[in-house]
This record gives sequence, structure tokens and C-alpha cells, in this order.
Amino acid sequence: QPGEHFPLRSGSAAKVLVAFMPEHERMTLIPVIAKELRKSASEIRAELAKIKSQGYAISNGERLAGVTAISAPIFDIDDKVGFCLSIGGPGFRMESKQEELIRRAKDTARIISNQFGGHADLMFDAVSDDDSD
Repeated sequence: QPGEHFPLRSGSAAKVLVAFMPEHERMTLIPVIAKELRKSASEIRAELAKIKSQGYAISNGERLAGVTAISAPIFDIDDKVGFCLSIGGPGFRMESKQEELIRRAKDTARIISNQFGGHADLMFDAVSDDDSD
């Protein structure tokens, strides 16, 4: 629903936004997310690092049962992520096309980033070197 608020602990879009936020902001959220999800902070850090290095997140039924979503970050002119592109649908339909949908989400997010003046190609290349949580 338009204007609906969700906590930044579950769902592919939330995970992308947290993974790509500035480190000092992310580090303050990790203990809260870990507590709410009943996971260790190191598990959350590892998951977010993986999302950041691969350039997308997937969720399976985390917000709605039976729904799978794939999200990729959109970089602005300052190469910051405040938005993401998400593709969602019934899990049983998404599963067979998952690799294609990941590629399409990342490619489309990259195009949008470029239109916003962001440098998504450079960011994805540097992302694994940059994230040393």
C-alpha cells in the first residue's frame, strides 16, 4: 500500500537499503535487527556483506507468505543508495526464472542509477573492496 511503513529487518528491499547505507548508520541498526530476528550480529553482518558484494537481495516469504522478491540498489548522483528496484511475485513462479530476474533487476537498477547520475558499474566493482565491516 502507498505510504505503508515496514521495519528495515526483513524483505529484499529493506536488506538492500541497509546493506548499502553508510557504515556508521548500518552498524547502529545491526544489533536491533539481530535482536528482532533472533540472530547474531555477525550473522546479520555476513548477510549484509553478501548482499552488498553480489548487488542484490532475495527474500522468500519474509513479508508475505508465498511471495518471493528480488531487489537491487539504485545509486544517486552522490553514489548513495536511497532507493531500490524490486521484482516480486508468487514464489513458485519466481523460482524457475530466478537467475534471469536477478540479472534483469540488476541491469534495470544500473540503468536507473545511470539516469540519476550514479555510477552503479563502478560501485559494484568496488563494493567488495569497500566493505570491511
